Amino acid sequence: MPFSLSEGALSALDAAAVSGVMRQLSIRRSGDPELDIGRAAVYLAGPDSSYVTGSTLMLDGGGAFFS
Repeated sequence: MPFSLSEGALSALDAAAVSGVMRQLSIRRSGDPELDIGRAAVYLAGPDSSYVTGSTLMLDGGGAFFS
């Protein structure tokens, strides 16, 4: 899935800045709020995560890998 932003978001951002951010992500795409973040939230709120405790779930597209 290629990186994409709405026209309004693109007009507010510098193309070089967007390119720099995308280079920091190992999966080379922006996160989708519903598909990427929402599914993780549903998982954490549901019964499948009942054994998960004291963990940090990094939803950053691999950005932490490069820092």
